[in-house]
Amino acid sequence: MDKNKKSVINARAMYDWANSVYFLVITSAIFPVYYHNVALSSTGSAVVNFFG
Repeated sequence: MDKNKKSVINARAMYDWANSVYFLVITSAIFPVYYHNVALSSTGSAVVNFFG
């Protein structure tokens, strides 16, 4: 495989772009919703007590 071929370079660039976008979406859209739901107490309060 020739690493200097334009098609190989374009394929790697597209892979890298898609991989970056995937992690951006997960960390900016999915995790906040998940963590908010995990942090809710049985009373519906979003206050988290760390030390008791």
